[in-house]
Amino acid sequence: MKFEDVLQINGKDYKLVSIQRGEETAVYKGENTFLRIGKRREIQKQFSLQVKLLNLGFRVPKIITQGGNGEMMFFEESSVGEEHFGELFAKSGTEKYFDSFLQAIEEFAQAQVRVNMRKSLKSFSQKIMLEQVALEFPEIKPKLFELFERVMVNLENLPWTLSHGDFNPHNI
Repeated sequence: MKFEDVLQINGKDYKLVSIQRGEETAVYKGENTFLRIGKRREIQKQFSLQVKLLNLGFRVPKIITQGGNGEMMFFEESSVGEEHFGELFAKSGTEKYFDSFLQAIEEFAQAQVRVNMRKSLKSFSQKIMLEQVALEFPEIKPKLFELFERVMVNLENLPWTLSHGDFNPHNI
């Protein structure tokens, strides 16, 4: 899929920031917004997760609009600022912004605690693509499944929660 360096959607201009997920989606920056665009199946997953995270109180950008046609979809999200904590810490040290950083961590932790996820061995094995890995490496398939069962026993008593993979000082 080819993504242009500059897009115009609904009268707004966006500049390409990055191409992601096997070149099926891209992120563009607008004026105080970001646009996620690409193949509908991929963007729909991102959009659904974003809505879920927002509804659970995670500190993620708010969705401004969505649209698309055919196999293409996009959604626009608000920018949460020009600088992230990693840049602020590098520029001014941690002391000045540390309380704000702790507040962000607290909001994230509270959102995670609110999530009530059911544990599912089948769902987890699908997410880590256990069957596909076993097909790629048939010689270790029995050991792979044995180790997976042992790991699941170890994880059984731990709480499961939804998490945001970009939660780090360089993205908040």
